[in-house]
Amino acid sequence: MWIESGVWQADDDGGPLREAFDEAAAAAGTHASLLYQGVLTRARLAQAAPGLRSALGGAAHDDSTISCETELRDEEWRLHGIPDLLVSGAASVVIDLKTGRESGELLPERIRFQLLFYAHLFRIKHGILPERAEVFSLVHGRLQVPVDEGSLTAVLASVKQARGAIGLPARPTLEACRFCPRRLACHEHWHADEEVRPDGLEGEVEKLRTAETGTVALRLRTPSGSAWITQIPANKVSGVNVGSQLRLTGLFQPRSASDWRATGRTEVGRL
Repeated sequence: MWIESGVWQADDDGGPLREAFDEAAAAAGTHASLLYQGVLTRARLAQAAPGLRSALGGAAHDDSTISCETELRDEEWRLHGIPDLLVSGAASVVIDLKTGRESGELLPERIRFQLLFYAHLFRIKHGILPERAEVFSLVHGRLQVPVDEGSLTAVLASVKQARGAIGLPARPTLEACRFCPRRLACHEHWHADEEVRPDGLEGEVEKLRTAETGTVALRLRTPSGSAWITQIPANKVSGVNVGSQLRLTGLFQPRSASDWRATGRTEVGRL
């Protein structure tokens, strides 16, 4: 909203970006105060606006274009991705937006790989490498990822190696499993050490409650004890009853081992 309206070019104090956050929350039927760290994120957005303007600065040229969440594809390699922001033209850049809560590291290898992957797709679409690839973090600001032929060759080699491993026994690790779409059905994943799935729970439903907002809370009996999971969208647990065996991923643990919360990434599978 902030970018596509063009407001970003005149946002000197972050007010319009903060207002866009409020409008988006209202459109989703919620409010910053009801979201996890929503008030803090709202404040950080306002503070980050000048830095994000700087990252997009080259896009003010007449021959530059900003694309928000536009899919890029490489048909030959059968690859696709959706970068958060792309600037093409006189000042080309690939930008990935982060809240800053993802890791203790400023640039973990998985995020560096992600930016280089997007840079490869950018080259497929535009015929040249982007001048810059960077993470824009609400906590750490702008973090550059160097882009060159060698690093992109390494990315494609990793893709080829991963495809060559298809069909081999799974080897669960935190990094390998984090965004894997097969987590709910992967036997090896759920029988590995719990450190591999810090956002996942498996067990039997003991209680179910529906909140006034329409979301569902349930208590799950897990091998480590009972745990409450709240704010689950009702459509995610349609047909689930006491006694159902479930696996859930993409959860957030705000306080203790018995207190969990669903997020926008939460997925639910029945056993």
